[in-house]
Amino acid sequence: MTNERARRLLVRSIVPAAYLAIAGAVFAKQGVPIDRSLLTVWILGLLLCFSLGNLFDFVRSLLLEWLPLLAALTLYDILRGIGGGRVPIHGEFQIWIDRYVFGFGSVPSVWLQQHLWNPAHVGVVDDAAYLTYMSFFLATPVALGVLWLVDRKGFRLWARQLTLISFAAVACFTACPTIPPWLAAQKGMIGNVQRLVGPIGGSLPPFDGRNLWENGLRLANDLASFPSLHEGMTVLFSILLWRRVPRAVRPLLVAYPLAMAFSLVYLGEHYVCDLVAGAALAWLVTYSEPRLLRALQARLRRRRAVDAEPVAEPA
Repeated sequence: MTNERARRLLVRSIVPAAYLAIAGAVFAKQGVPIDRSLLTVWILGLLLCFSLGNLFDFVRSLLLEWLPLLAALTLYDILRGIGGGRVPIHGEFQIWIDRYVFGFGSVPSVWLQQHLWNPAHVGVVDDAAYLTYMSFFLATPVALGVLWLVDRKGFRLWARQLTLISFAAVACFTACPTIPPWLAAQKGMIGNVQRLVGPIGGSLPPFDGRNLWENGLRLANDLASFPSLHEGMTVLFSILLWRRVPRAVRPLLVAYPLAMAFSLVYLGEHYVCDLVAGAALAWLVTYSEPRLLRALQARLRRRRAVDAEPVAEPA
């Protein structure tokens, strides 16, 4: 190994390690960022450290791959925040389904909080549910960064599917705004259900997400409940990684969406039928995306072929 090659290898190792050390110190002091824009900046900074030997490729990917994805997700946030309008707000049907199909006479969120929630003591189940819920804000961005490093084609696939599932979900939110369990309880539509993210989050400062709910998101929409994009993106996460991980790890990819489903219902964020719809939407996206892509590519090829045909000279 030449001295120049050894120097480059050393730089590519030391710079990311130093960056991770700085990030760890910042996160330990200020908490792990769960805001997408801030987390994305940290992830892109790390990817830049890994790309010091090929800055052109990093800049090109930033412009052609990352920025379109971030723009699409930002547009989703905006549309989600203004969705609904004067469309009638739903809730009775979801409550009925949960009570008589999934809850055997009781709304699952009500039953779970009656049997598991103790306001005077935040227990292991509470912490586990909260951490699982909060992992949604970390898992997909972090996995996107890793996939960008090891499988650029897989990164582009996931970016397309994330865009599709986001806009499909916002169409549902707009056409069918649905009141979530915690808000339905406040309106007397179901029994007592609290939004537990805030009370539990205070006991876990590194992942304190109370500001997201107590102060409100600038583009939040409390009626964006059906389908559950929280569950849908978690299922999409497991589907995408299924063939990319060893068989021994795959049971975790099954357990993760199930744990997320329990957390969403227990914390009062979603009905069970929201989760079923979110999982079905994830499956529909993974099924339809490659077919839509092939159809689009075939159409572009036909158009290029027509444009390439020579124009007949007049007689």
